[in-house]
Amino acid sequence: MYVVSLLLVPWLKAIDRDVKLFKIMGNTGIMIIFAPINVGAVGIKGQEQAPRKIWEELRRYESTWSLNRNRLKELEPIELDIDNSNIEEAHRLIGEAIHKYMDENPIVIGGDHSLTYPVLKALMDKYRDMGIIILDAHPDLEPYTINPSHDSWLRMLIDKGLDPSRVIILGVRSIGEKEAEFIKERGIRIYTPLSIEDDPEAISDIVMTTARNWEKIWISLDIDVIDPSFAPGTYYNEPLGLKPLTLLYFLRRLLFLKNIIGLDLVEVNPLYDNRDITSRLAARLLVEALEQQDL
Repeated sequence: MYVVSLLLVPWLKAIDRDVKLFKIMGNTGIMIIFAPINVGAVGIKGQEQAPRKIWEELRRYESTWSLNRNRLKELEPIELDIDNSNIEEAHRLIGEAIHKYMDENPIVIGGDHSLTYPVLKALMDKYRDMGIIILDAHPDLEPYTINPSHDSWLRMLIDKGLDPSRVIILGVRSIGEKEAEFIKERGIRIYTPLSIEDDPEAISDIVMTTARNWEKIWISLDIDVIDPSFAPGTYYNEPLGLKPLTLLYFLRRLLFLKNIIGLDLVEVNPLYDNRDITSRLAARLLVEALEQQDL
């Protein structure tokens, strides 16, 4: 049995439990896509194990509140047959899946963060004014070569046509020199964990006011946005990250936006985890979103 701490009450009061996530997103369906890609992480292995591990934890999870677990079990993820020796082929397969399922509120579980490149490219083919809200410890704006990697995919997307005014990055606390130059040149909006933790309501209001004017929104959640004391199971640990409850509050507020088309969850690495707590936390975050759905 679970007990809801009184410390959660202020957070829960901010959430209208009657609003259902996928009504907000304009549909009552959902498509779970496993993208077990690691080839974009330049030699780092383990992320490819995350989709099945997170889903295993999600299936076992008993919601504190109202999730109908029997209906959850009816959801059957699609697992992409990723070739982790060929990044171009891996990205092509992910892009094709998004083209096919973009109208079914896709949730993509990765996998390294390079997967967001083919996701956004596919969405940009249909939506001219596509925007993205990224929760990440890193801006992923390093210079790239031929193909986008887990730390350069966003820079390549912007160079390929994504409007930087429709990019918001939350939770950043590690920025390279060339990334800082690019951020300044393109006017990309960034919010640090310190500013978010100091006043999550104010920051979420600012982000929502901006993003509700975009045609469509994709949310990209890199697990390393969370402080590694809570989520050690990722390769690039950066201290002084967000607390899980702060992230949950922020995520659930973002999901009130009616123009959200889907989301991805990336960079969980079971090989670096401690007793599966990161996979379990990732599953919990998904459940907290899914339980708003009218399954």
